[in-house]
Amino acid sequence: MYATELSRLLLNFSVLGFHAPETVDLAADASSEASSDTVAQQVQSDAPTDSEPSADATADDTTAGQPATAEVTTTADTMAAPSTPSADSGPHTVALTPDAVETPPSAASASVGAAGPIAPAGAIETSTGSPNTQNARDTRREGAVISGQKSTQPGDWAFDFHGYFNAPMRFGVGKRDTPAAGQSSTTLHSPLVPDDQYQSWQHTAHNPRSWAELYFGYGNDVAKGVVGIQAWNYSMSSWTNNQAQLGIALAFVELTPKLKRSRVHIDWKVGSFDDRYGMMGKYDPGAYETYMFGRTRTLGERLAIRIPVRDFSFNFEHGVGAARPDPSQWNTARFTLLHHAHAGVSYKELVELDFHYLTAWAQEEDRENEAENPNAPDGRMTVLGPDIRFDGGKFGYWYAGFSYIKAKSARTVGTAIEVVHGAGGGNYTLGIVDNYLEGPTARSNGNGEIFSLGLQTEHSLRKIMAGDAGFWGEGMDLSLSLYGMLNKIKSDDPDADGNVRMKYGADLVYSALPWLAVATRFDRVQPNKEIPEQSFGIFSPRIVFRSQWVTHEAITLQYSRYFYNQRICDPAGNSLQCVQSPVSAATPDGLGTELEDLAPETRGAPLALPDVNVFMLTANIWW
Repeated sequence: MYATELSRLLLNFSVLGFHAPETVDLAADASSEASSDTVAQQVQSDAPTDSEPSADATADDTTAGQPATAEVTTTADTMAAPSTPSADSGPHTVALTPDAVETPPSAASASVGAAGPIAPAGAIETSTGSPNTQNARDTRREGAVISGQKSTQPGDWAFDFHGYFNAPMRFGVGKRDTPAAGQSSTTLHSPLVPDDQYQSWQHTAHNPRSWAELYFGYGNDVAKGVVGIQAWNYSMSSWTNNQAQLGIALAFVELTPKLKRSRVHIDWKVGSFDDRYGMMGKYDPGAYETYMFGRTRTLGERLAIRIPVRDFSFNFEHGVGAARPDPSQWNTARFTLLHHAHAGVSYKELVELDFHYLTAWAQEEDRENEAENPNAPDGRMTVLGPDIRFDGGKFGYWYAGFSYIKAKSARTVGTAIEVVHGAGGGNYTLGIVDNYLEGPTARSNGNGEIFSLGLQTEHSLRKIMAGDAGFWGEGMDLSLSLYGMLNKIKSDDPDADGNVRMKYGADLVYSALPWLAVATRFDRVQPNKEIPEQSFGIFSPRIVFRSQWVTHEAITLQYSRYFYNQRICDPAGNSLQCVQSPVSAATPDGLGTELEDLAPETRGAPLALPDVNVFMLTANIWW
């Protein structure tokens, strides 16, 4: 809807785009992680769109207003000229922005109302074991932009291959107060920071973890099949962690039948896949790599219909699916079903308005060895609300979304839906319940409500100066993104009831040369208005190297400075009156990791305070 035709393209992108007759876009619509810097900066979609949707566009954008994942054609010609399809949706010709190099567009299927590619690929990295033993994997980069492959004839079958990876070397700098013989007073270790757990409200994307995904597709302009392989924690430079090798995470068939004498567009997807709703970014999940209404992660079906009427486009989407939980006795989540429906309207690819409804519920019997939550009541989690986006060219891009989440005995609700940083209701401690509804004494019983407001706006100086002529990234530019999220919580747990939390920030990028961009980002995170000691800020200047103005790859050198209102709690005081680790630590060496979260004989996190100084050198590319 946000750009009807553009949505089409983006969707085409992420899903391998087989919508237009001569293109066989077998790209992976598969799940992708919400990476804020990625697609938004790699693809700028202001190029003219008066023509019919490009053949490379996929049908995902047909989703009710949400451009499914965007797959951008990766041919040399596309990259050289401002005609690259935007990762959002629709048949917009698009060019990558200067800082594009920072992060690739997620290729997952974005749905109604979520402009751009999707975020985290389909799952959470979870290691089985005791509570908190799983890491929410950095699924942000899934579904890299998918390029189209032209067949000799409209009905020809063809094979396509796409992918994305982010390979960061990160380290934090600590200090020994009393170094022993042979020890330096300075220590170096894997970063200990409060914001690098993807499935935690405190997540900011300043220091992303590793992620890789490969998508294999086969099909034509009407039918296609896609298989996606995903993983994190590169074993050659780390250790072999079987939980990080996700294997075949996605496998689905997508049909986009052509209707004679009708402009109505139909997109039907069946299998294991994800769709995303409420992405704040222009081409990606936004600065915080999350979804205002949800990212579905199920095995099921989704039907999308787009009806163009003159300058308007009406979009409708409906889906059902199921998700099986990790069977660990420490996991309270159970077999979960999901039903969702979306509707929206867009006008001239200028503005789009969408409405979303998603409900997930669990009503499974107890299992043998049900140790964590026996005889639990059936749970349900419902998400609904509207969002609007405006792409005004020289006036910038604007997004606003308001979501309402109602949780009832939600600890049993599994990961069929991921919303505002929570994976389901009570998936270990990665869900909505632990992220929002409970305090230290955990008395919510999974009951509560969350009211969330998300805002993001993006501006380019060159676009402002070019006016109606447009600018597609081929030259010097100064761009600015502003964003924020506000959450109000009602809970049966008195410790969480009434809490208001907020985070906001800005990202400034100067693209100076075809091969160089310099940028800086600042974020302020306030988890609890009643306890200011928990708040912290992050300032991250960076240098980006690339091969040309608009390209697929990026090498980034970054320094992050963390500012804590209170870095450490008084041992004799309140343990809440200092910066808090994520609700579920990124084991085995993330901030907040405890030995009981780890397998026997496993070493825990470094004995150090939260890092003040963090360095990162990362390389990423999408194809």
